[in-house]
Amino acid sequence: MHTFRGTSSVKSWLFVRYGDPFIIRYPYVGFETMGSEVSPEPVNTPEAYARWARENQIDLLRIPLAFVDDLAREGLLVPLDPLIERDQFALDDLYEPVVRAIREAGAGELYGLAPEFNAHVLYYNKTMFEQNQVPLPHDGMTWDDVLLAASRFSGQTPDGKPVYGLAFGGGWRGTLPRVALEAGLNQGLRLAIPDSRTPTLDTPAWNAWLEAVIAGAGQGWISAEEPSLVGGFIQDLIREDAFLSGRSAMLYSDYWMLHFIREANRLSQFTDEWGAVALSSQGPSGGADNGVSVSYVFAINAESPHRDLAWEWLKFVHGQDFALRAGQQGFGDLPSHLSAVNREDDPKAAFYRLDADPSAIVLRSELQREDWYWNLFFLVVSEVEQRLPDLLSGDLSVADMLAGLQQSAEALLATGPGEAVAP
Repeated sequence: MHTFRGTSSVKSWLFVRYGDPFIIRYPYVGFETMGSEVSPEPVNTPEAYARWARENQIDLLRIPLAFVDDLAREGLLVPLDPLIERDQFALDDLYEPVVRAIREAGAGELYGLAPEFNAHVLYYNKTMFEQNQVPLPHDGMTWDDVLLAASRFSGQTPDGKPVYGLAFGGGWRGTLPRVALEAGLNQGLRLAIPDSRTPTLDTPAWNAWLEAVIAGAGQGWISAEEPSLVGGFIQDLIREDAFLSGRSAMLYSDYWMLHFIREANRLSQFTDEWGAVALSSQGPSGGADNGVSVSYVFAINAESPHRDLAWEWLKFVHGQDFALRAGQQGFGDLPSHLSAVNREDDPKAAFYRLDADPSAIVLRSELQREDWYWNLFFLVVSEVEQRLPDLLSGDLSVADMLAGLQQSAEALLATGPGEAVAP
């Protein structure tokens, strides 16, 4: 019996998702998980994490994408390219933007793999498009294309509820200011320059994006409805959600929305034909990440006595069998292995047709480790939410709001650095 240690902040979840299937395949292997939250000191920096991993002799590391470069420089991570070449591991079978992002984080070297990822696509209600004789959405659409199509939908349902061309988020997501802000970030817009922590809100790009969203909401073809109550029953969510109730022709959201759509189909509460397309990766400020995110990367501890076994585990969870199993579960992110989609008309296929700038994915991962970034994000959301009625009525212009928001953000970031976020 060989026992090797993996790390996770949610130990039971890690075992059920990854360890149990591996042990079934390799019954002579033991799989022990150890959560970094049990450490007597915070492990919210790469240096602290490296000390913790060495002290506890962790074989298989589950690390944020933002830690890859620092831990590689510490000599803690095994380079995978020689192992991939030796075993002829089919790296091309994995979703390329995720692999490129991990390689980008490692300064050109591949130090880990991510079995799952998340991303944003444009869901659309085919029935509504055909009824209104509007051309169906297609891959590669720009946001100008999306907004133009959305503007062709409006009106009311027979019971008096509003009809929209576009909604953001869906499900139990946030308010219009929050989800529209996230959509802007997915296009490559930035809240601040990371190195200097200089806010970049009062810019032509942010002004153009938010003006378009506010105009659509004010004219009634972009949904500004409040999100469904958190913690409510799924049936209530389906009835209230603009897309799931057949009242929005399009929805910009991530993979988790697909779970809600399928549940609505299963309950026969959403019976319209629908599909999903991948938007263009070229944003107004250059390369965009399209919401492609890698929560964690699995890597091998270079000091582990079980490196070969850890590599077998990495190959297993990045193989076809695991991807097919994970794709059938009703939770989790998208499997990185391309075999998770076995036909072109599978709605999941749109996610794998997305392109994304690897440097943008890495930058977002690094920023999301910083308290100052989240403080800035929630400041922006809060202030736009407060000013939304005046923006929709025309009493306040987007340009004036952004000018004031820039000053508020500068004052916030002038107060000093925040703490890093723990893994």
